[in-house]
Amino acid sequence: MTLAERETVVDGTVFRYLMGGDGPPLVMVHGFLGSAENFAGWWDELAEEHTLVIPDLPGCGRSGILGGPHTSSALAASLVRFCTSLGIARADLLGLCLGSGVALEMTRSSDLVVGQLVLHTPLLAPDLVHKKFHLQARVMTAPVVFPLIRWAGHQRWVSDLYKRLVVEGDNVDQQVALVNFENQMAAYPRAVREWVRDGLALDQRALLAARDTPTLVLLGQDDAICNVPRLARELSAMPMVQLDVYAGSGHGWTAEYVAHQASVIKAFLHGADEPAFSTGGSR
Repeated sequence: MTLAERETVVDGTVFRYLMGGDGPPLVMVHGFLGSAENFAGWWDELAEEHTLVIPDLPGCGRSGILGGPHTSSALAASLVRFCTSLGIARADLLGLCLGSGVALEMTRSSDLVVGQLVLHTPLLAPDLVHKKFHLQARVMTAPVVFPLIRWAGHQRWVSDLYKRLVVEGDNVDQQVALVNFENQMAAYPRAVREWVRDGLALDQRALLAARDTPTLVLLGQDDAICNVPRLARELSAMPMVQLDVYAGSGHGWTAEYVAHQASVIKAFLHGADEPAFSTGGSR
């Protein structure tokens, strides 16, 4: 399916976004160094029952930047105003990785009623993210190091090697890898540095636990960023949370994992009666 590319200006910030499908709105929030294209593998299935609204976040893709810091709360506030500008007062919401923190912050707003919520690889609290990833992020975003990281991130072979060895693992879908690299090239350095530092410091467990409508959380069993066993234990105490853990996959997406994600998300949003927790690649 091809979504229509559109552009609007909200409080002086240009938002580029994709939109299409049929049904109630599903607002999708991409992750770090991402863009609307991160969700391309899900469009066909999810657009059958929802109108997809997928912005490039400020500082990412082809959207502009905010006037102030790009914290999760500031990005969330800007997305709520973006939704308001489109006449969206109620929507289901989906957040990916660092974008999950933005999506959760959006649930605080009184200007947007969030129905069902989908969080993919949420960085829910600092102690639920591997210590080595925190260390990497601190070092890579340090003022003296960050310019070098920016240069390395624009070298395809360096970027691919780092992701394969440290973050995503092997067998990542090559189209997904290409989109991710193009997003890196487009991202505004100050915005992404501010966002990752803020996002990794947030503890949103209480915010998620207080929700009274269903939330689906998706994880790869071998994720290199989230501490999956600890996160699963935390989520098991939250009665409104459903968890899907996909065996044999980490933070990177294979073609099989993309297809699995789309089917699980579609079933959840449709209201299928599924067990609250599952592992092994099926729910």
